[in-house]
Amino acid sequence: MSELTQAERIVIAGASGFIGRYLVKSFTAEGADVKLIGRHNADATWGDTAAITGLLDGANLLINMAGKSVVLRQTGLAVLVAHIGSFV
Repeated sequence: MSELTQAERIVIAGASGFIGRYLVKSFTAEGADVKLIGRHNADATWGDTAAITGLLDGANLLINMAGKSVVLRQTGLAVLVAHIGSFV
């Protein structure tokens, strides 16, 4: 990553994963004002529209790393496999 020319505000949604944590660490080391949107330990949580809007207002960059939780993906896969199995 290149050196930032000014204190930029970077908002990262879903920064709790492996790549998100790396981005937070890297941008912070370069002097960016990094703000997080997530479920836990974030500057704004999902569902708090006013807080999310406040973070995004004037932000220089938004990075969206948010996705469904592993539990939801596994549950969805189990339902899909059960559904396919009913046709076999």
